[in-house]
Amino acid sequence: MASLSQHKGAGKEAFAALQPPAENAQTATAREEVKQMSAMIVVAFRDAHRAAEVLVELRRREWDWVADLDHAVVVGWNSRGSLRVQLSVDPTTKEGVAWARVWGSLLHLALLVPNTDGMTEAAGNVATEFGALGGTEDPSGKQAVLNANWWKKTLRISDEFIRDIGAMVQPGDSAVFMFLQTPNIVSVLKQLRNYGGTLLHFALSQEQEETFKDALAFRK
Repeated sequence: MASLSQHKGAGKEAFAALQPPAENAQTATAREEVKQMSAMIVVAFRDAHRAAEVLVELRRREWDWVADLDHAVVVGWNSRGSLRVQLSVDPTTKEGVAWARVWGSLLHLALLVPNTDGMTEAAGNVATEFGALGGTEDPSGKQAVLNANWWKKTLRISDEFIRDIGAMVQPGDSAVFMFLQTPNIVSVLKQLRNYGGTLLHFALSQEQEETFKDALAFRK
């Protein structure tokens, strides 16, 4: 049976944003402009291959958020005890390297793995940087390495969310990591629960979303 854990990036404000709006004249007007919300979602399975199968199944759906799965990532522990990573993006492109940097650093932080399999040499070189204890900056002042300080102090992601990922994805398990933008996170979570995994999600505030996208926009 699926379980659901909820983390709010902006406290009460982010939680309130997940609730159905009150029915009044202002709501009717606001409904004309659908506001997109951003959330980081992790779906874990007690099987080393189930996450990859679910991602394939999700891509066949016609839900409005499925396009965001183009940059999702699947992780699973292989028979050698190493964490296998399957990127949806091409890690030899600039966009792919940016996503590899983000996902690789999160995996290093949450799962305590110094490196990952399943990436090409170009992305692997980026992933190696994630093991650095301190961040580095390019001449413009942006971080080239997304370390623990970036996630916790710059993005301000909750410690509980990071701990829950580590506790949820254990050897023998697999998981799908996704960053979604949708006007109805609650509906998305209900759809994902049908696949039988354990869900975690962290709703980003507008400020956190901009910070996250800035990290993706950075190019070496």
